Amino acid sequence: MCCYSGKVSLPSLHPVPPELYHLLSDHEDPRAHAFCDNIHNYNNALAMTSIGRQLDRTLNNGGGPWVFKLHGQLTYRIGSLLPQPVIAPSYAQLYIYDTQYALQCCMARPVNSGLQPHTLLELQDMLYRCHPAI
Repeated sequence: MCCYSGKVSLPSLHPVPPELYHLLSDHEDPRAHAFCDNIHNYNNALAMTSIGRQLDRTLNNGGGPWVFKLHGQLTYRIGSLLPQPVIAPSYAQLYIYDTQYALQCCMARPVNSGLQPHTLLELQDMLYRCHPAI
């Protein structure tokens, strides 16, 4: 039953970039431990879009794995690539600026105050090097 009895062949995955592999697997490194503790925040800080639907937050009140459930159709909030003059750039807007300025904008957001700037810069540089859309 798997892979339609061998008729479907999937391409090999790209190797994990070494800096990400280190952050995910080196349990002795305090920086890697801090990354894993805040992985959701790092992901949000480097996201290109935002989900544009109401979240159902009633499911995650127990000790089980986190559940992500949306009501209705899934859409994304992309917006303009040029931010409004009084609003700091976010999401895909950050990827058209100098990396240092983009890092400053990310770190200036209160929700990112617990992130390590060096780790965020390392991940940002990895995305520039490896992600085809950046």
